[in-house]
Amino acid sequence: MSKGKGLEGLLNHQGQPPETISAALSHQGVAVARTALVYEELEHGRLINIFGRLVPSPARYMLLTGREENARVAAFSNWLMDECHRFSEARAKLLL
Repeated sequence: MSKGKGLEGLLNHQGQPPETISAALSHQGVAVARTALVYEELEHGRLINIFGRLVPSPARYMLLTGREENARVAAFSNWLMDECHRFSEARAKLLL
């Protein structure tokens, strides 16, 4: 991911525009952001966790469907859960 690419139009959980992350990437400030939004920047050393702390977010995602028995829905649900677990494990290795 190139610097700032993919962040346009996104807001972090505090309603801050992507410019706060861009400013941090440009060494012009500090940003507080969800790990999912800056994971690749942390992984590649473009951003660092300067305080050495993580603050758990109470936010959660849920997949709701009325068609669990549908094979395509089940396949998507399984893929999504696998991706969430993969990201969680990768994030833990990077940050803990």
